Amino acid sequence: MSSVDVPVGDVSGEGPVSPVVTRFPSGQAGIEEFGQLVLRHRLACKLTQEELSEQSGLSTRAISDIERGRARRPQRRSLEALADALRLRDLARAEFLAAGRNRQARDTAPPADGTGEAVGSLCALPPDTDTLTGRDPQLVRIEELARAAADGKAAVPIVVVISGPAGIGKSALANHVAYRLADQFPDGQLFIDLRAMDTSVLTAAEALARLLYSLGVAPGDMPAQESERASLYRSLLRGRRVLIVLDNVADEAQVRPLLPAEPRCLILLTSRYTLPGLGTPHRVGLELLSPDDARTLLRDSLGADRVDAEPQAADRLITLCGRLPLALRIVANRLLTRAHWSLAQFAERLSDERQRLELLQAGDLAVESALHLSYRQLGPEAVVFRRLALAAGGDFDRRLAATLADISEIAAEDQLEDLVDAHLLEPAGRHGRYRFHDLVRLFAARRLDEDDTVRSRVAAHRRMVRSLLHTAVLAGSFYERDPDRARRLRTRPADVRTVPIADRQQAQNWLETELPHWLPALREAARLGLHDEVIEVGGAMHWYSDVHAGLSVWIEVFGLAAAAARASGRRHDEAVQLNFLGWAHGVVDGGWSECVRTHEQALTLAREIGDRREESWALSALSYQCAPRDPERSERRAREAVEISAGLEDSHNHFLIEANLAAVLCMTGKFAEAAELHGRLAAMLAEAERVEGAGGTASSLRGVVARWLAQDLEGMGRHAEAVMAVRTAVELFAVTGNRLAQALSRTLEADLLRTLGDQAGAGACLQEAVELFSAMKRFERVADVLLRAAELSVAGDDRAAAQTYVDRAREVLVRLDPEPAGRLSARISTLVQQPPFEMEHRSSMP
Repeated sequence: MSSVDVPVGDVSGEGPVSPVVTRFPSGQAGIEEFGQLVLRHRLACKLTQEELSEQSGLSTRAISDIERGRARRPQRRSLEALADALRLRDLARAEFLAAGRNRQARDTAPPADGTGEAVGSLCALPPDTDTLTGRDPQLVRIEELARAAADGKAAVPIVVVISGPAGIGKSALANHVAYRLADQFPDGQLFIDLRAMDTSVLTAAEALARLLYSLGVAPGDMPAQESERASLYRSLLRGRRVLIVLDNVADEAQVRPLLPAEPRCLILLTSRYTLPGLGTPHRVGLELLSPDDARTLLRDSLGADRVDAEPQAADRLITLCGRLPLALRIVANRLLTRAHWSLAQFAERLSDERQRLELLQAGDLAVESALHLSYRQLGPEAVVFRRLALAAGGDFDRRLAATLADISEIAAEDQLEDLVDAHLLEPAGRHGRYRFHDLVRLFAARRLDEDDTVRSRVAAHRRMVRSLLHTAVLAGSFYERDPDRARRLRTRPADVRTVPIADRQQAQNWLETELPHWLPALREAARLGLHDEVIEVGGAMHWYSDVHAGLSVWIEVFGLAAAAARASGRRHDEAVQLNFLGWAHGVVDGGWSECVRTHEQALTLAREIGDRREESWALSALSYQCAPRDPERSERRAREAVEISAGLEDSHNHFLIEANLAAVLCMTGKFAEAAELHGRLAAMLAEAERVEGAGGTASSLRGVVARWLAQDLEGMGRHAEAVMAVRTAVELFAVTGNRLAQALSRTLEADLLRTLGDQAGAGACLQEAVELFSAMKRFERVADVLLRAAELSVAGDDRAAAQTYVDRAREVLVRLDPEPAGRLSARISTLVQQPPFEMEHRSSMP
């Protein structure tokens, strides 16, 4: 059975018709079908051929030839005369006339190369793409559904919704599928662009008119009502295997009347919306290309030689395009027309966010234009969309969106979900979190600049900054070791939206999750001169930072707070923040000289203003930092700090200063005195922990004291007791979430076990320490522990294991600054000169 294409003209008088193509049976089979239709209607009317001839005006022989399939179709006037004589009305009349029109069009269509198909039809499918990359799983799935439909295995028509963001390749996939599956749907193909993104969306009635005209219904025979057109459309497709592509769908109401009832039809819908109102289970969501597929697309579009010649620049282009097919094609097109440009040169230009969208344009292809089509369809959610460009973090939740748009959280969540349905946002992987594609974020920022007033932008930005900082202070209060201060922080009045936080676990979750937001907000507050807010955050983060010392942000946090206190003339707060900053320099980056210098500044300032509390803190910190270098002076300063704190009527502060004295005593070799003091402090903390509960301030402090006690006992040669003490510390740090202290404690435990001859136990502790330090990206610590493991293996004559650890340490060294890298390299050089490395070296010599 051969087929022909039926050209379609403009049936609405409103301009060019969307591309529509249909293929139906041609040749003798089609003539016989129409003849049988005439015969059925004549018999239903109980008319003889002579009576039908008399009533219609056609000759008896003509009617006989038509019914026997031996004549061409009658002309339009003859068709209408037959319909009148057969007393056909409404849908039956329209079907009859359409059958005649189909046959007339096919009988007069020009042949093409002897195939019986018309060529060059104005209504053909758009050209197939020659590079459809990374969509093999989707093709396989749709082809399986197509076989079920074409083979008559489906009970209802199979409707496949292909959805995804602008530029992802939805239309290209549907069109490619239509070409691939043409043989499975020999009764025809229909393609129509429903213009969802145009200013005038094609209505269902208009779309039906164009589809019906493609099926042979003449304009004069077109039913007036949408429902009648839909009935005729379904009737004409009954019993046929047709593939229908409904491209660029606006919504469910537009497309429902266009869905046939014939189960042997396959319908492919493409839309930027998910169309949840359609009940079909067959949904194909297109996602960004994988890095490998993106590279393949770039090679296919630009040329393998150019891409392979600059692999790093190609990867950079792929990243800057966000692996979006449209953006990658535009890049390839631009580079094809500029053979003198290198990929690196274009990547350098694209790296400037201010001009990236302008550069991602080639002729009528433009990422910004594609996104703008989606944006202009938005309602109230447009405000949320563009103001979210103010959010600094990679993902966000409904609370942040509500704050920026100044709406309720419920309304914000509904609008965020609408934006997800429109593929302008995407779920971020965690429940209730959302994120932008990088190019969509740039577009949102541009819309913010152009569509919001300066006043509304500034107000939204300030609301977000103050809300984040106020919540950070609230969260930090759950780590505060002074109960009275914690209570004040939690009950202070708030004139901004604050996230409700009920306990320490919620506080930790919020501070960790929202760090990419509250830290930039702190920077912005400092830039805007919101000194009070910056100082409050610095104060609230003090004890949280002690538990999460592994984070690298504390130098910046306390540095900003100290600068804010200085700028606002709050000298007491400046002394406080300088002490915090000195601690951060000592713990975060190991900057001993900067740590001491900062504490000396705090000490000088505290003495100038008569702040005895901060004086005691500065003295205590300096004694700790200088103990290995100047033991006698350090001990004097530590005891002076204890003496000052004893007179301040602040038992909590005094406890901490005493704990620091005990640490200094341990570091200066007075292990017995240190152990006695640490033991007394541990007993006090155990009692406090029973009252407070596990996981709180008392647990955290007891972990610190237990680790120091282990060092005291080690110094006294009581290694087995030291192991028990350090294991207590590890358990407490695990409960409180202090990974840095946990890793350091495991390293100490490994040293103790090695001394006791437990090589396997020591190795297990070092492995856990490596994992913990790696998770915190503390790479100098990682390399140190790996070399400890290598030394342990050397001691056990395990050359293979030692070599593995040395190789891993060398891989880590490239991440370090020159000074620590050089120091660790020297350790490696010393290590490899020892047996069994040295023996292996000698055995390999000639």
